[in-house]
Amino acid sequence: MLLVENVIISDDVFETKFSCNLKKCQGLCCVTGDLGAHLTDDEINLIASHLKSLKRFLPEKNLYIIEKEGFVEKFYEFNFTKLIDKNGPCVFAYNKNNIWLCSFHSAFLNGIIPDIKPFSCKLFPLRLKKYGEYYLLNFQKREECKPCYNSNI
Repeated sequence: MLLVENVIISDDVFETKFSCNLKKCQGLCCVTGDLGAHLTDDEINLIASHLKSLKRFLPEKNLYIIEKEGFVEKFYEFNFTKLIDKNGPCVFAYNKNNIWLCSFHSAFLNGIIPDIKPFSCKLFPLRLKKYGEYYLLNFQKREECKPCYNSNI
């Protein structure tokens, strides 16, 4: 482990060879799991202010859920993006040519919005957790990312 200021970095972060590749994993990180992406209050406000611009990328089912239920799901004291179904895709994910894509990322790449992709999504599969006065940065090995392990970086 390495300590940098108040961040403890796990050895896995340095030792695991990983390179995200949508052609290999089909964007399944946006689809699997029992909770969506962790959101801060600032991220919720930022997403809300750009929601109209994201709608062009989302299927009707996603738009319906956002309109009727919102895009935030509370779990204990934490906020997460809502999922379409239990263990289903994030409400901001959409499928194009059998690859799951992120509406935040797509809107940003098309110059429609600034980069508002949640920090937890940007870090994935790295996970940052707060423990007292410290943060712990770990590499979270997930089955859906398996095709991207040991990639040439």
